[in-house]
Amino acid sequence: KIDFVGSFVNDSRIVSTEDDFDICVWDARTLKKLHVVDVLSHMDAELQALWEYWLQYFDTGYIIPAYRELGPRLIHAAMSSNGSLLVVGCLDTIQLWDMQDGHILWSQRQGDAWGHVPFYSCSLHSEPSKCFLAFKTMWVAISPDSSFIVSASMNWKMVRVWDTATGRETLAFEIGFEPTSLALVRNGTVAVLLDVDHGITFWSLSTGRQLQMWDWPMGLASMIFSTIYVRSSAAISKDRQWMLSAVGTSSLLWNATGAVVRHYVDWPWPVNSVALASDGSLALHGDTSGVVRVWDPQTVVVWPDPRTKSISLSGEINGLSFVAHSGMAVIAAGAELLLWEFGVTCETPWVRGWNFSACADTKPGGTCVATCAAGYRGRPTATCGALGQWTY
Repeated sequence: KIDFVGSFVNDSRIVSTEDDFDICVWDARTLKKLHVVDVLSHMDAELQALWEYWLQYFDTGYIIPAYRELGPRLIHAAMSSNGSLLVVGCLDTIQLWDMQDGHILWSQRQGDAWGHVPFYSCSLHSEPSKCFLAFKTMWVAISPDSSFIVSASMNWKMVRVWDTATGRETLAFEIGFEPTSLALVRNGTVAVLLDVDHGITFWSLSTGRQLQMWDWPMGLASMIFSTIYVRSSAAISKDRQWMLSAVGTSSLLWNATGAVVRHYVDWPWPVNSVALASDGSLALHGDTSGVVRVWDPQTVVVWPDPRTKSISLSGEINGLSFVAHSGMAVIAAGAELLLWEFGVTCETPWVRGWNFSACADTKPGGTCVATCAAGYRGRPTATCGALGQWTY
């Protein structure tokens, strides 16, 4: 099963992680596989032994419901801005890979003893059904200049900063909650973490202090506190002006000041994954039933809305990403990675009193200039949106 999908290098590269500890790098436009990274073979021997022991019980029903249906991702990855480095967070280990020739540069473990964190709540001879809570995500990100790496651990409830060149830990601080996503803003100086219980938090990577919190709206907070398990995800636009977050069956669009611009509630199924276009003009979200929706968050206010497009797939949606300037998206559905072309041409534009007979560019992003009817003056235009609707 594919656990995670992310886009990097100006949305030209896709990184996917799988629950067998393989990481694949793909060309975003063609889905041609460029690299495969075998993370498990470079893990500590005791971790490999523990994992191989648990594999024996996958067919018993002990572990599959625990971590595949309810639990967080096993492995997370991020790529440098130029595509030359790949950082991996897996269980309690950070790895850095050179994508020029595919070799590992360094590997560091967080923790030094069995029983230190929930991951080690069982031994090689424990009953597997008592171990499933051990699977917690280690989120990772790499700074824009590739000089340092940030990890956010659900097990430790901590953020750590690592020197890229040496693998040395340069900063560590407690955050007091299990983060469910990680992103870097303000040129990599601030970490953005999603806290399911409270909201979106901002942390200084120079002092380790919390700078700001965006609280959940009251109605959403009430829903979270009454739910045993809540799925969550978040995405930030490349221009850092918009953030889309999803918790349970609700989605929120935030602007750069922390104000909730849109609050979509009562999705029919919990939202597993979200994505934003680089300028925030389009949003993607996929749910546990296998449905993916794409829409313009600036115009779609409530659901259902005819200006959205959707596709139904087999298997829950675990990852989404836009392919830049193409009207396409990459979707991880179950064990498959798919390329969805949602962009379509617009029909001929029409407004009473406007003459669009010379309009030729009806593809997404195209603009047509109309002439005015007799007795009218002006320079009316129409722009074709990525979802096939004109903006006049």
